[in-house]
Amino acid sequence: MRFLERPEQGTYLNNKKFRLFGRGLEGKVKYQFAADQISHIPTVDVIGDFGCGNGESTEFLQKYLQSNFNLNPFMLAADISGNDIKVAAQRRMKNVRFFTQDLSEPIDLQPNTHLDGAVFIEVVEHIKPPDLAKKAIAHIAEVLDPNHGIMIVSSPNRTCLSKDRYRSYNQFHAQEFNQQEFSEILTEAGLKIEQTFGQIQIPNSVNQTLDIVRMLANKIPSKRQQFGLLMSLLIRLVQPSYDILPLKDGYQPKYFVAVCTKK
Repeated sequence: MRFLERPEQGTYLNNKKFRLFGRGLEGKVKYQFAADQISHIPTVDVIGDFGCGNGESTEFLQKYLQSNFNLNPFMLAADISGNDIKVAAQRRMKNVRFFTQDLSEPIDLQPNTHLDGAVFIEVVEHIKPPDLAKKAIAHIAEVLDPNHGIMIVSSPNRTCLSKDRYRSYNQFHAQEFNQQEFSEILTEAGLKIEQTFGQIQIPNSVNQTLDIVRMLANKIPSKRQQFGLLMSLLIRLVQPSYDILPLKDGYQPKYFVAVCTKK
C-alpha cells in the first residue's frame, strides 16, 4: 500500500498546536474514545493499532487503557513505514510488538490469534490509490475476533473539509468521504457498523458560510492552504469541543468515527 508523503518527523511536534503525539488534540480525543469503546469488550487480550507511525499513538493508547481501565492487553502496532517502525521500537515498550505491514496484503498473525480490538484512526484518508482503503479495512476485519471484536475507524468528512470529491484542503490527504461513502466502504470491507459518531459537529447554517469560502478557494487555487486554515478557524470558533458524540440532525461533523464489529 502506498501512502502520501508524510510531514517530516517533528513538523507538528514543534508547533504548540500539535504537541500531543503529532496528531493533535483531535487525534488524542479519538484515541481516548477508542480506549473507552475497547474497555467494554468482555475479553481484552490483544489490540491492534494500524498506521501507528512512530509509536506515539500506541504508547498513548496503552497508557490510557492501563491508567483508566486497569487493562494491559498485548499491543500489535503496524505501519507501512519501516523508518517509523524503527523509531517506534526505540521506545522499548513492554507488551508491544511493532512491525511493518502493507495492508494491501493479508495480516499474518500467529495461528488462532484474533484481535479483540483494532484501531484505524486518521489513516484511511492517507491511503492511495483510494480504492485500496477498502482492502486495508477488509484485511484488518479478517483478523478481528468474530464473537466480540470491535474496530474503531475514523475519516474526515469531505462535506466539511473538501473543495470537491478529490481535492482536500489538506495536502497529505489522498481522499475523504461523506457519510454514505464512509458507511459503504466499511460494510463492503466486511464490517457491521454498530454506530457512527461525529467529532466537531457543525450546524448546517455554518456550512453554508463555509461554502462561500470553498467557492473563493476554487477561484484562487494558489491560496488553497490559506482557505483551509480559515475554514478550520471558523469551525473551531463555532464548535470548540473535540468531544466525539452521536450524530445530530442539522449538523455535519468534521470527522466521522465508526464503531464496528465483524459481519
